[in-house]
Amino acid sequence: MESYQEQRRELEKQPGDDTDDHHQEKMAELIEIREELYKAKDKAMQSWLDSKPLIDELEKLQADLASAKNRVSMSKIIISELESQLKATDIEIRSKMEAEAKAKNMINEITKAIEQKYEEAEALKLDWDEERKTRSKLKKVVHVRRQTLRALQLTLRAVRTESEAFGASEAEAKENINSLLETGNGNAIVRVENQEYFALTKRDKEEKALAKWRVSVSMERKHAAEESRNFALSRLKELERTKSKEGKIIAEEQGEEERISANEVNTSGNAFPKTRAKAITKAKWKKEGKTKGKSARKTMKKKLSIFRRIRGFLVRSIGKLFR
Repeated sequence: MESYQEQRRELEKQPGDDTDDHHQEKMAELIEIREELYKAKDKAMQSWLDSKPLIDELEKLQADLASAKNRVSMSKIIISELESQLKATDIEIRSKMEAEAKAKNMINEITKAIEQKYEEAEALKLDWDEERKTRSKLKKVVHVRRQTLRALQLTLRAVRTESEAFGASEAEAKENINSLLETGNGNAIVRVENQEYFALTKRDKEEKALAKWRVSVSMERKHAAEESRNFALSRLKELERTKSKEGKIIAEEQGEEERISANEVNTSGNAFPKTRAKAITKAKWKKEGKTKGKSARKTMKKKLSIFRRIRGFLVRSIGKLFR
């Protein structure tokens, strides 16, 4: 720019002709054009310098846009993965809910069965108590009847002894009368007044009738006591038979419950080996307790504890399933 101005000054200082003037004019125009070009170049440079921050910002925005597009694409991939995981979680939740509903239904059924068995056990316990009371009453009745029979036997023996003594005294009296008749002159007569004779004969008849009545009453009482004793013994035997039948029924029910519990343990699979081993050891313990020959009441209590253990086992298994 400065060299252009210097050249222009030199041209203005130099004198010349017309051609030179024309040439100088052209040169001046060219110089002006060049000056305008330089100005335009300076303006373009200045505008470029002015637009440089905008270009940098535009490049930065383009880089941000590219990174945003990358993030959006990554977000879409993550969203698709999350949607697939959400669907899988939804399916798993539904399956868990169905399993929970089935488990609740199973628990309700087992609870109802346990309550029914408990009621049956309570009824059996009440029946057992009633039978025990009836048995004790029958034993008391048998004891009383035996004592009554013993007393009647003693009474019968006393009556027989009394009748035998009365017969012996009668025979002795007849012998005495005969001996009195045979001794002496043969004309000895025992004189007794009519009233005394009738009194003696009446007394003899009454004593004989009383002895016969006592014997008949004693025999009737003896027969009645024997019949009542036989009835009590038959009732006792019947109670023992029913008790043995109930024991067999309880043993069969216990065996059936053990088989059911074993099947439930087997169907539970290998998902819970520790609980399965515990259930198997409990079943073995039940069998050992059964072989020891415990009473029916202990068997019923044991049965209730077995149901409680089965229920606890199922609840623990279901809890582990939903963890």
